[in-house]
Amino acid sequence: MKTEWKNYLQQRGAEWVDPDAPLAHFGNPAQELSLTLSGEVLADLGHRGLIAVSGEDAESFLQNLLSNDVRLVSESQSQLTSLNTAKGRMLALMHLFKREGVFYLSLPRSMVEPTLKRLRMYVFRSKVSLEAANDAFVQFGLSGTHATERLSHVLGAAPDAPYALQQVAGISIIRLPCGRSGQQRFEMYGELEPMQKLWQALDVHATPVGSTSWDLLDTLAALPEVYPATVEAFVPQMTNLERIGGVSFKKGCYPGQEIVARMHYLGKPARRMVLLRAEESE
Repeated sequence: MKTEWKNYLQQRGAEWVDPDAPLAHFGNPAQELSLTLSGEVLADLGHRGLIAVSGEDAESFLQNLLSNDVRLVSESQSQLTSLNTAKGRMLALMHLFKREGVFYLSLPRSMVEPTLKRLRMYVFRSKVSLEAANDAFVQFGLSGTHATERLSHVLGAAPDAPYALQQVAGISIIRLPCGRSGQQRFEMYGELEPMQKLWQALDVHATPVGSTSWDLLDTLAALPEVYPATVEAFVPQMTNLERIGGVSFKKGCYPGQEIVARMHYLGKPARRMVLLRAEESE
């Protein structure tokens, strides 16, 4: 996390349990979780990392490796995608977006280095550059029943469909699926100064919250994630990735494509991710 951004958040009450851990809360974690489900919230996304992929062959390089059709990614469209083993097991799951000609892979910070190492194994003679870009941008999320209205009021525009992307005033805005929370959700990436101004403008109506609140919204939206402990644990269908737009069955070959396609057309996964809800008991 950029030092200036961390200082900015600390001045507004942000607290960390550990300097290297994600932002914990802004003073009242229980209330923040409650507001996450019913109100409007702002969440720093510093717990997520970025990999920057650039160069003449960047698109074709990623197209040959990832489960989704990278040719559909543009300055106005992002996507979910995965990197798999030859046996179709997921090594990483990421959000892929493009900004100023560079592709960015957004994934948990703990997955950046192992994913970089794996991607570099495929470079060979490709004209492509791969680097960790964890602190390239300030990144935070906005969620709420009026999130679209708030962004449109402040920036003059907001994406209107899941994974649609808009570039406004130096800020990349990606709309996320809302899932069962019913909240409108956005991820935003930009330089320090415009992001500080945006946070300040949105803070008038939205409550700052810790990373746990954003994880809760991801869970309610049924968005899967791969962490070091679950690398190679699942084929994409086990996490419903093909049902939420993270797999293309028309793009052609990539590592694990034969296994993933065979399961799609000829079989079914032995397990699938499901969302469970339990009433709290005393």
